[in-house]
Amino acid sequence: MLAGCFRLKGRVVFKPITGSVLLGRYVLERPLARGGMSTVWQGRDDKLRRPVAVKVLAATFAEEDALREQFEREAMAVARLQSPHVVEVFDYGLEDDHPIIVMELLAGEDLRRRLKRLGRLPLGDVSRLIQQCALGLAEAHAGGVVHRDLKPANLFLARGREHEVLKLLDFGVAKDLAPRSGPAEPDRRILGTPHYMSPEQAGASGDLDHRTDLWSLGVIVYRLLTGALPFAGQTTAETLMAVRTSDYVPLTTRDPELPPAVDAFLARALCRDPRGRFQSARELADAFAAIAPPTTGGYGSRALPAGPGSPSEPPSHPSLATGPSLPSMPSFPSAPSFPSQPTSPSQPSAPSQPSAPSVPSAGASWPSVPVPSLASASLSAASVELEEARSAGPRAALWVGALLVVLLVSVLGAVAMWSESTPAAHLGEALAPAARPELPAPEEPPEPAPSPSATAAASSAPSAVPPSPRPRPKPTADPYSSRF
Repeated sequence: MLAGCFRLKGRVVFKPITGSVLLGRYVLERPLARGGMSTVWQGRDDKLRRPVAVKVLAATFAEEDALREQFEREAMAVARLQSPHVVEVFDYGLEDDHPIIVMELLAGEDLRRRLKRLGRLPLGDVSRLIQQCALGLAEAHAGGVVHRDLKPANLFLARGREHEVLKLLDFGVAKDLAPRSGPAEPDRRILGTPHYMSPEQAGASGDLDHRTDLWSLGVIVYRLLTGALPFAGQTTAETLMAVRTSDYVPLTTRDPELPPAVDAFLARALCRDPRGRFQSARELADAFAAIAPPTTGGYGSRALPAGPGSPSEPPSHPSLATGPSLPSMPSFPSAPSFPSQPTSPSQPSAPSQPSAPSVPSAGASWPSVPVPSLASASLSAASVELEEARSAGPRAALWVGALLVVLLVSVLGAVAMWSESTPAAHLGEALAPAARPELPAPEEPPEPAPSPSATAAASSAPSAVPPSPRPRPKPTADPYSSRF
C-alpha cells in the first residue's frame, strides 16, 4: 500500500493518495468527489482489469464506531439490492482498520448538474426520470432499505449502450429496516438534506418508513418542473420549519402552461400526513405517468404503461441533455420545376435531384435571368476556355461556334484591308500587268482621248491578246564572258 500518513489522536492513520493500492488489488488514480464523511476515487481493479469507484471513509470519522457501523451497513444494504437503477457494490473491506467500499464506475452526470445547465425539464422527461427512480426505490424498499437522502445530486444519469439510465447513489445515511437481533433503538438523528426532508424526518421522528422517500421524490418533481424549491429558508432551522409548517406555491401558479392535474399530484405527494401520501413508489410513478406519459429511452428499465399520445423518442445519444421539445417545422410548398436542358447523345443525363423547399420572400420576386447573360466572355477568353465550353452542352457549343465565325470573319477582313493597303510592286512579278494602274510619266505628255468609234472598235476586239512587252535594256559587256 502506497499512502500518506499522519497522526490522529496519538495514532498514525493512513491517507490515500494517487497510486495507493487498497485491499491488495484496487489502485487509486484520481479523486472524483469529496463529501463531509468520505471521498470517492476513480480506481482500477488490477485483477479483473476494469475501472472502479472506491469510497473511502474520512480519517476523522474512522475512529467513531457508530459511523464505521453505518458505513458498513451501507455496503451490506446496497450489495443485496439487485436493480439496474441502484449503483452496484463490488467489494468491501478494511485497509489498515479503515473501511472501504468498491463500486461500479459510472460515466455521465448527476441530475443536479443537468438542472444547473437546463434550469428545468419538460413533463415527458420528468415522467421518465421519476419512473426509473421509482423502480430503484421499489427495489430498495422491498429490501428494507430507506434512502433518507434523495436529492438531484444522488440521482446519477449514467450513459448506457443505447440510452441513459438513472441510478440511485449514496446510501450513506440509509436506514435498514431489516430485523435485527435484540431490541431496536429508535434513531432520532436528523440526517439528510433539509430542503428534501419529510416533516417527520425534519422533526427527528424515530418511526420513519419508506414514505419519507416518497415525500423527497415529490420535492424533486417540483424542482424539475419549476426550477425552484417548494420549501426554503435563510438558515437550516428556517428551512426545517418551512418543511413542517409552510405552504408551497402551486405548480400552475409558477408555470400556467402546466396541466392542472400536477397540482393534485403534488397535493398528495407532499401531504404532511404520511397516510395521505402515495403508499408506494410504483403508485407515485403511475399517477404521474397518467398526467404525462414518460418519454422512451430508459435503458435497462421496465417501462410503465403509457397512455395514448406518447411523445416521440428523445435523441438516442446518451450524453446529450434533453431539453424542451421544439415544435415541428411547417411544411413549405416545393419550388416549381424548370424544364431540363437537352443533353447530347454522348453525355448521359444526370439523375434528377429533389427540389429544395421554397422559402417565401417578403419583397418582390427576383426575375429569372437566362444563363448566357450571366457571363459575357470576350473573344480571347472564349478561345482560352474552348475545351471547357465544349463540355458544357449543345447550347455552349452554339455560342462557341458563333464566336469562331466572328473570329474567322475578323481575320478575313483584316487580310483584305492589309492587301488593299500594300503596294502592287511588293506582290511580285506574278501579278498581271493589267492589274497595275497605268500612271502617266511626268516627262511625257498625256495621250489624247480616243474617239467614240475607236472605243467601240476596241471593245469589240478580243481581250485575250496581251499587250506587247516593253523592250529590255541590253546588258553591258562582261569582261569574263569569254571564259564560258
